[in-house]
Amino acid sequence: MAKHAVQLDTLLASLDPALHSLAFLFFLDAHAAQAPRELSDQVVGTIINFIKLAAPTQLALAPEKFASLCHRLRDLLISRTEFARGVLPLHWAIGKVQQRCSAEHLTPQHADCLQLCLLAKMYRHGGELLQGDILDIDPKKTGLVHRDFLLYCFYGGTIYVGLKKYQKALDLFMHAITSPAQSVNAITVAAYKRHALVSLILHAQLSPLPKFTPGIVQRGLKACCQDYHDLASIYSSRDAAELKKFVDSHEQAFKADNNLGLAHQVVASVPRRSIQRLTHTYLTLSLSDLASSVHLSSPAEAEKYLLSMIADGEMFAHIDQQAGMVSFEEDPEKYDSLAMAAVVEEHIQRSTKLSKKLALVHEQISSDRTYLTRVHARERNVRYGEHEDYELAPQRMFDTM
Repeated sequence: MAKHAVQLDTLLASLDPALHSLAFLFFLDAHAAQAPRELSDQVVGTIINFIKLAAPTQLALAPEKFASLCHRLRDLLISRTEFARGVLPLHWAIGKVQQRCSAEHLTPQHADCLQLCLLAKMYRHGGELLQGDILDIDPKKTGLVHRDFLLYCFYGGTIYVGLKKYQKALDLFMHAITSPAQSVNAITVAAYKRHALVSLILHAQLSPLPKFTPGIVQRGLKACCQDYHDLASIYSSRDAAELKKFVDSHEQAFKADNNLGLAHQVVASVPRRSIQRLTHTYLTLSLSDLASSVHLSSPAEAEKYLLSMIADGEMFAHIDQQAGMVSFEEDPEKYDSLAMAAVVEEHIQRSTKLSKKLALVHEQISSDRTYLTRVHARERNVRYGEHEDYELAPQRMFDTM
């Protein structure tokens, strides 16, 4: 079909994207694959209009082809540097796919939308997309492949870093790192590098990888992320000057990974963490003494750090600029307001929902033929002293999804 551009244009013009969505999808994907660059704006417009009008029931018959078309839209918009233009259409696409399954299903379009949100610096919109609970993966219904899952975790984690929601970023990066694998891929390595930097910012140390991390991934990460391990070693000394010297000397390496800005945040986190430790010792402290204690150049720089930490909710304090003093305070939240009660209620409901979902998944796995066969095989092998490489078992189970 890609060789007959004129015929494809004629066919697309004769079809109604709402009534003939399935046929329109195949012809449009072929047309988008071979359209010249000068017609890219027209192709983008056609794809966006199709996503808006297409019937979800027909798209459900070819989820892989719909995912391919959305990938082409993303690539075209990136080549045209029109990142924001695709955010809303891809959000529509997510809704179209989820209409045939549920809002808890991860789709290939999630990663595409998050990537464009990052490039367009629309972190708030990306954060709203990430707020929905993703509890299901069904490649047959959505066209999802393993790469889509890894990219969702990587781009989602990066958006959370931009929003300074570091714990949520760590969780998503960890999902990418621990995902079943038979080899180390570039997405997993990139996720680990950012996980390492965010771990230093949030916990002042590298978070250990869980035992269920694939062994081949653990060995591969040790070999290709040495700069980040060295950075963590220097960080443990709490010497901001030495840490800055290391980052400056490895600037090209961090820049090549698009992590230079995050590396500088790691350096900036050293005095912030030192200031936090002082809040456990002093109730009141002069800005000059604070600057001396955490090795800052002046009281003005100390005040700058304090204001930033107060704005970010990392501490509670009152600064008397006339006297040059800072008074550290307790958290003013009494946890007795209606707003806080609503937050607690929301968390309880989400926890209850997750508990029910886990019980359902447990029941499904317990009765799954593939799982039961593997468990019986393992018991038999252990009984007779045989061994199997179970490191690849999660990958084989993932492939059967």
